Amino acid sequence: MAQVLRYCSVVLGLLCFLFTALPLIRLPAWWIRIFDFPRLQLFFLCLIALVLLLIYKGIKSWYGKLLVSLSAGALLYQLHLIIPFTPVYAIAAPDAKDTLNSFSILHANVEMSNRNAAGFIALVKKYLPDILSVNEPDDWWQQQLEPLDSLYPFRVKQPQSNTYGMLLLSRLPLQNSRVNYLVEEKVPSIFTKVTVPGGRKVNLYCIHPRPPRPGQSVTNRNQEILILGSKIKEDKSPALVVGDLNDVAWSYTTRRFKEYSGVLDPRQGRGFFNTYNAQWPLLRYPLDYIFYTPDFGLLELKKLDYFGSDHFPMFIRMTFTGN
Repeated sequence: MAQVLRYCSVVLGLLCFLFTALPLIRLPAWWIRIFDFPRLQLFFLCLIALVLLLIYKGIKSWYGKLLVSLSAGALLYQLHLIIPFTPVYAIAAPDAKDTLNSFSILHANVEMSNRNAAGFIALVKKYLPDILSVNEPDDWWQQQLEPLDSLYPFRVKQPQSNTYGMLLLSRLPLQNSRVNYLVEEKVPSIFTKVTVPGGRKVNLYCIHPRPPRPGQSVTNRNQEILILGSKIKEDKSPALVVGDLNDVAWSYTTRRFKEYSGVLDPRQGRGFFNTYNAQWPLLRYPLDYIFYTPDFGLLELKKLDYFGSDHFPMFIRMTFTGN
């Protein structure tokens, strides 16, 4: 049994190092970029591998020392990436000091094949957000959500049957709304201006780029995210970014987007708020985001209840500060 565990510790240690090192290669291939996602899971695998190696392999031989060093290095690197999204890290988005000019946003990827529209409508009516962002609606979902139109007089609707449809419903006035196709003709985004409480018009961007999949690189996804970052930087106006980015908060692309655009991630210093996969508890990571420029203060950030989709919804309450 000890011999089996010794071999298992060696194999696990080498795999952990490989899965940690692969994403360091700046190539858009899906089979490389897929390892950007499960950093938290890889952290625990690296920890298990390190413990097993120390128990069953030891550091007496040169290759034992090498394996332990590789596993320890992989463990520390994974920790370096995920620790900003734990409460021990400094927050990036400050809490608001008062509730003046507050408003709320609920974002959800409903999963096009999910048919629990009633559950989702009940969730919306429970929280009554000022702005509702929906990813993956097709014509069926658009029809099912029409009862919400009476609550939301300002609407932008782009249902699609390819899982990249979008709905934007708002109780706050929307102006200059348009559906864009930044990179791919069948992958839309919504750009609009929303008048927040207090009367200020701010930019609102809703995006949902393609994820990495077998046979499909992340080039288009990265381009869409970074194009939006450039636009936010050039506009120099208060901005909100909402959507399923199909990328994790610690990836190189998302970190570049945040640094370049200047938007804040309210997750940082507060928690992971893993929204995907709602149906696989041990394989979850954050894919759905509400970013914003420093002109806003945070009042509340929540991951909401499961309603049948493979994504959990996100809810945020914030206030415009103009800082």
